[in-house]
Amino acid sequence: MLKKLFFILTIIFSLVSAVAQDWKADIEKACSVFSSPNLEVEVEHLFYPSATASAPTERETVWLCKMGDKYHIKQYGTEFICDGNYVVLIKESAGIVGINKKEKKETSIQKNESFDILLKSIADLAKSMGLDTIKQKDEYNCTYLGEHSGTKSYLFNYFYGEYKQSTVYLSAKTGLLQRISCQFRQPVEVEPGVLSEPRIDFVYKKQIAGKDFDNSLFSIAGIVAVNADGTATLKEKYSSYRLLNNISK
Repeated sequence: MLKKLFFILTIIFSLVSAVAQDWKADIEKACSVFSSPNLEVEVEHLFYPSATASAPTERETVWLCKMGDKYHIKQYGTEFICDGNYVVLIKESAGIVGINKKEKKETSIQKNESFDILLKSIADLAKSMGLDTIKQKDEYNCTYLGEHSGTKSYLFNYFYGEYKQSTVYLSAKTGLLQRISCQFRQPVEVEPGVLSEPRIDFVYKKQIAGKDFDNSLFSIAGIVAVNADGTATLKEKYSSYRLLNNISK
């Protein structure tokens, strides 16, 4: 599936990839929500087979809820829950539950551990949605497209790189991100024998910051029980799943 090519790092890369003096304040305001320790975000990820296609051929929803050091994420058929002590991964299609200790902030990540790298990138998603990927001025030009029906938009044309251009849409009223539309530079095979320059849109359905969420959102009690000796037991609902216990690693 094409969506496998556009995993979570695609979202991180495409959200904010340039800063121009005339829109920096707008983007900083839009992204300030992602620095909140308590955050809920829902983004719809749409894949269009061409730049002008009106209907997406693939549609996924990424949902993140974060409260302090706890988080719960659902994305691309995979679910992550961190209760502050442990991180649990659920992959229903593969019948897998994985559990690991929550990484301590002072501990550097083991780059050869793909499981840990994935958890790290997901846990930092909120922060990564901010202004953390800055391009130099000679890599793009920016055009303000104006304000229409309560939406401000900016068009970025990139001189090189994965994307040919991206358009950022912001609410003129709230300043929040509404949509980011990215067009790929090089044609890809969107279906057997058909090459096209696809477009990916990220539509922001929900952005809530500074709210206290129900702790049950971050509980792993219904999934797995952790024993004093570090062994883990799956609860009845997941008893047929394969357990990957990384607690002792």
